[in-house]
Amino acid sequence: GPQVGPTEWRDFPYVPGDPDSTGLMKPDLSAPGYYVVSTDYTSDTSYAGELYGTTMACPHVTGAVALLRSAYPFSTPAEIDSFLEMTAVDLGDPGKDNFYGAGRVDVWAAYQYCVPGIEEETRRDTHGRLVKAARLVCSPNPSFGPIAISYAVDSPGPIAIQMFDLAGRPRQEILATNPTSGQGTIHWNGRDSAGRKLPSGIYFVRLTTERTSTSGKVVLMN
Repeated sequence: GPQVGPTEWRDFPYVPGDPDSTGLMKPDLSAPGYYVVSTDYTSDTSYAGELYGTTMACPHVTGAVALLRSAYPFSTPAEIDSFLEMTAVDLGDPGKDNFYGAGRVDVWAAYQYCVPGIEEETRRDTHGRLVKAARLVCSPNPSFGPIAISYAVDSPGPIAIQMFDLAGRPRQEILATNPTSGQGTIHWNGRDSAGRKLPSGIYFVRLTTERTSTSGKVVLMN
């Protein structure tokens, strides 16, 4: 399973790493583990102490996992591990290494990476007031499977939702209809218009109506 290594306050590895005996790259992540103050029974009048090593590094990562699970409850352990490693602060040699793993955990970056993408477009009404013209929510994002695309526009009418790759090439038109409610949810299976599975990467969702358009970003992880 994932292994956590401790760092000290200058981001030096508290415990230098060595290649795993099985040839694996360990640790997977690093977290603060040097002079970390925590609750600790040291006497009848003192309940705080300074602890070191993986004893403190692992609780940091455990807390990060709990926060991500609360924000992204349908994620699997492997997905959470992937989010934390992809958003870690790279330390030491570029890339993953035997001293820091993927780097020091950055729970805020991981949280921002995995929460649903929400995009809104506004316009001014006939009285000059700013109103929401369109809203686009993509979840889960990033996704290892189908993505739910929820939309809402301020007036019913023809709606088109298209997917584009980073080069701006249209890959799929998911919806082209005339809804009566102005809102709904459709699902994209990560395939192009020919039914081919698209590779992992960043894709853009564009919602277009007769009066406005808005775009969002989704991350496919196949």
